[in-house]
Amino acid sequence: MSTAVLCESPLSLEGDQMETKLREVMQSAIQRGDANYAGRLLESAGDLDIEVTMRAYWLPLAEELGRDGSTLNDLGFLGPLLRQKIRNVLLMEADIPVVYWLVPAKRTHLTAAHLVALVLTRRGIGARVWQWPMPILGAFLTVGDGEGKSSGKGCIPIYGETLGWPSLAALVA
Repeated sequence: MSTAVLCESPLSLEGDQMETKLREVMQSAIQRGDANYAGRLLESAGDLDIEVTMRAYWLPLAEELGRDGSTLNDLGFLGPLLRQKIRNVLLMEADIPVVYWLVPAKRTHLTAAHLVALVLTRRGIGARVWQWPMPILGAFLTVGDGEGKSSGKGCIPIYGETLGWPSLAALVA
């Protein structure tokens, strides 16, 4: 009989310990710039509770994809993959009227805007990402770091706080 070293799977842990370990694994992949491993983590998260998935996997990845100079490019395969996963969950949510259109401050903030749309919708505030090259119809929020549009209802920053709206991390928490 051979002896094998068994590594404890994060999924064998309970509650907050599992979420913390999963977040550490994703952050490690991000720090290494390992887009392929981060993508495999996203694909393997299907059996996790959506709240755990948002906090452990989607939030750190959305923050990194929105960071200037990131080694993980939002326009590479990870951004579209994560946005598709978020849109799939949004399709399963209750159909509620759009209260806010979300406008990314920069192209690299598109994934963060999708995550904000999901969080707000799960809290009963209808939100969708505005992606058309025409004037915005209705109330909107800017998502990301940078100058918000003057006629918007505010800005949800990816990093830090702003007057009236929490940061992306605080919103997901």
